[in-house]
Order: sequence, then C-alpha cells, then structure tokens
Amino acid sequence: MLGEYRYYKETRSALMNAFHATTARNASHFTTLRILHYLAGPYDPAKSGEEFVGLDSLVSAIVGTFDNEDDCMKTIMRLIQLNRQLIELDTRRTDSLAGSSSVRITTSGRYYMDYLVKSFAYLDLVWQDTAFASYSVADSLQKSINHLDMELRFERVERFLEYLAQQEQQELGSRNLPSGGQNYYGPFVPVIRGQYLRERAVIRSRAKRLGSYSELDAPTCPQSA
Repeated sequence: MLGEYRYYKETRSALMNAFHATTARNASHFTTLRILHYLAGPYDPAKSGEEFVGLDSLVSAIVGTFDNEDDCMKTIMRLIQLNRQLIELDTRRTDSLAGSSSVRITTSGRYYMDYLVKSFAYLDLVWQDTAFASYSVADSLQKSINHLDMELRFERVERFLEYLAQQEQQELGSRNLPSGGQNYYGPFVPVIRGQYLRERAVIRSRAKRLGSYSELDAPTCPQSA
C-alpha cells in the first residue's frame, strides 16, 4: 500500500481507498461498497449467468435510493480504472462507459468487499487519504499520524470507524432505510468493526506471548488484490 512512501495516498498506491468520497452532491464514503454489494448480490433479477448486471439497473438502484447520480457515475469510473478494475464493463473498456450496457464485479472487487476493507492494516492507512466531513475528527487523526505504538494505532482505527458509523447511520436514517440486517446499501460498519476486533484480539494475544509489540509485526494484507 505504501511502496517507498511513509504515508498512504491513493494516487501513488497500488490499492484503492474504498472509503473515498467524491466531490459530487450527496457523495458518500460508502458508494464504492454499495456498488460492489449490489453487483455481488441477488438484487438484479436480470443478472446473467456470467454475473453481469445491467448498468442502468445498477445506477437506478443507487441513484434512486441516494439521489447521487454524479457521485455514482464518478465512482463507477474509479472502479473500472486500468490496473485496479474492481468492476468490469461488458466492453472491457477502462476509460469510458460508452457502448456499455452491463457490468460485473471482479475478483479484485470481491477481495476488497469481503476482506480488505475490514482489515486492520488497511483501515490504519486509508484514513490518511480520506476527506472527512468532521474537522474535529480529521484534526484528531492528523495529530496521531506518526504514532507507532500498537495500542495508539488501535485507538486511531477505532476513531475512524466511529466516524464512519456516524456517517452511515445519518445517511441511512435520512433515507428511512433500516439499519438492522444488511442490504446492498449497508450497514457495513458493524461487520467491518467485527473483523477489526477479531484481528485486534489476535494481535494482542501474539504480543502477550512475545512479551511486547516491538517483536510483533501486525497481520498484513496479502500483496495481490
């Protein structure tokens, strides 16, 4: 994720920030996850045997629920980018939606959705290149950016997850969407937090056996996505 750099920035990393919010109206930290979950799930009755979903169906579902057409289209363009391609058009184009009628989630997209976005190592870096709607949260996290102590890193990730949870609840509540269970629109943070807590427990257990965090490398994400 970092390459030769000290801090994470999406534009110079091999990995995408799934919590990126575009500058469009009604943009959300969760548009990427909503698109991936819609494509992966049974939400389009016309879904093909090759897992392709109608592009119009996808856009209608997202925009019809969140009134965010520009945000949705900008996010789709991010997700089809060459060398990332979390989703794939039927035209196989990576620079334009021209001529496309359907789209499907890729193996990379499933990896992000099912594992990567829930992992401690990922969460502990992507907040560095996330635009926050709260100045106080952004300022608090920025002050902790150089912390290497594992417990302080845990606190940092938990602050990030708390912020995401608040944003998600506000969005679902404003659209009168249920916050229990899970649909393509979420909620996602409870599941993400659950995986993070399991990883935190494993890290603490290993550190206890070794005697300190200094001898312990936190579980890292697999190199390929």
